Amino acid sequence: MAERRKTSKRRAGPAAATPAGAKPGAGSPLDRDAIIAVAMDLFAGRGWMHTSLADIATAAGVPLADLYPAFPSKTAIMRGYVATIDRQVLAAAPEAGAASIRERLFELFMRRFDALQPQRKALERLARELPRDPAAAAAIGMRGCRSIAAMAELAGVRLSAPAAA
Repeated sequence: MAERRKTSKRRAGPAAATPAGAKPGAGSPLDRDAIIAVAMDLFAGRGWMHTSLADIATAAGVPLADLYPAFPSKTAIMRGYVATIDRQVLAAAPEAGAASIRERLFELFMRRFDALQPQRKALERLARELPRDPAAAAAIGMRGCRSIAAMAELAGVRLSAPAAA
């Protein structure tokens, strides 16, 4: 009896997801800031619970297969957003004229508020909805605590290990 060969359909490789004009196999780098901006717009409009990672990929115009390695969850996107804000706030030390730690901290917090302002609507909605997702709220909250510790350090506050946490 002739043995029947099993055939399998070959899945499309990475080249199938490569945008037009890009070199196959080279993989196009994701514009992380653009993806974060799209996600924040969706969070502002739909909210946290009604926005999926697939929704973000679609709105950003990237395949989920390309988005997932960079941002495997909505929480990862939010942590990326906080990291972006941190880069803006921590880019330069407070002005030399700010003599006291209090003044330096005030300047850094004002920088942070200014950096957060463009996403105010999304942040207000997230503040209402994230408590319904405790795991995400905790992960994002811990990232926020590290941000505050970095701002304190830049302002000249000496933190011990327990206080830094």
